[in-house]
Amino acid sequence: MAGRKHQYISWILLVSAVGLLASCQQAPREVRDQMERYQKNEHTVEAELNYCTVTELNQASIEDLPTVPENLILPKTVDFSSIEDIGKLRLAFVEDFQKNKEALAEFFQVHPTEWQESKGALEGDDAVIYDNAEDKEYFWVMDNGTFAWSSGEAYEKETMSEAELEELYDNTTRLFRGAGDDMELSFILGDEEIRLKDQIRWAEEQLNHNDIFDDTFTYHVGTVYIRHLGENKNRLSLLAQMQYHGAALDYFGGGIIEEGGIYRVGRMDNSVRMDMNRPNTVLCCNNNGQFQVREYEKEDKILDFPSAVSLVSRELSGFKAVTIREINVVYTLEPIYDYESGKEYYAKAGNEVRTRPVYSFIIEYGKDLSNFWISDGNAVCYVNVDMLTGEVTSNLEEKHYVN
Repeated sequence: MAGRKHQYISWILLVSAVGLLASCQQAPREVRDQMERYQKNEHTVEAELNYCTVTELNQASIEDLPTVPENLILPKTVDFSSIEDIGKLRLAFVEDFQKNKEALAEFFQVHPTEWQESKGALEGDDAVIYDNAEDKEYFWVMDNGTFAWSSGEAYEKETMSEAELEELYDNTTRLFRGAGDDMELSFILGDEEIRLKDQIRWAEEQLNHNDIFDDTFTYHVGTVYIRHLGENKNRLSLLAQMQYHGAALDYFGGGIIEEGGIYRVGRMDNSVRMDMNRPNTVLCCNNNGQFQVREYEKEDKILDFPSAVSLVSRELSGFKAVTIREINVVYTLEPIYDYESGKEYYAKAGNEVRTRPVYSFIIEYGKDLSNFWISDGNAVCYVNVDMLTGEVTSNLEEKHYVN
């Protein structure tokens, strides 16, 4: 069923397109006024940049900042302790991943009896699919390492009204591990009382100890939603970051940009997202592809954390105090593809992906009104500071951010 396939494959493109269309509309006066102040104030003072080793970065903390800028409300903690090294990283999507379809199906305890070929509209947008409506099982695999699995209530994925999604949002516990949120809580999942940290550990073990995913990357659960669906009925959603040497690949910053009247995927994000309605059981799961490393050059010195904070403070000098939800080290992801022809899928197997290591200051400006998975990229914007050059970039204007 190609229609079901494309509701999975194009989620990032649809989300990015919504953001792009919103940015193309005339911004409200409040947004225009604040952005005008922002543009007049940005880079008005040259920041003094200092550099450090990764070992020194591992020890960085909010408490050790020499000063906390008045226009930033920082998270209670940051955690850079797992970063092994930082450098210039060049990636490419894997190729011929469909050969792993049986092993991947077994990983999710699915036993397809028949696979169907699905031809996409773009070059490289092809998949093999298993769709069993009777057992409510759906599985989809692409050669670039993208997969999606859904079962039961996730297979049916009942449509919810905006009011119902708002209510679900209000009844969802959202936790961000990098910001120091408590992962020790317990709650009912299925018919059992479970500890959240045990389910996180189980998910990470499944992703990090198998013969399917390249162990060049590790998986680290960083975002958790507990959706409260009724009395003692909950659904657990986890977002596992892909990490290279302890630094995450961008898991929230996907977006479409326009160049010369042509739209393209300028930034993508990637992670493994899974939902669970029983302990140690995956209800649905998907990702945005698998990568191989084409080239890596380790850097001895990187911009230190206090310098990044100072640069962001100057970048946001036209705003009132801005609440920073999280500060993480990530590699941005820029897919390289033939966008001018309009015929090539941005994530075609073998296509290269450029990256840059950045401090990413994540700002929450909206609501993630999804009913399955974690689609946090819909609700955040960012200010990024390049760890090698100190260059500052953001998508505040595109997102029409107002605080």
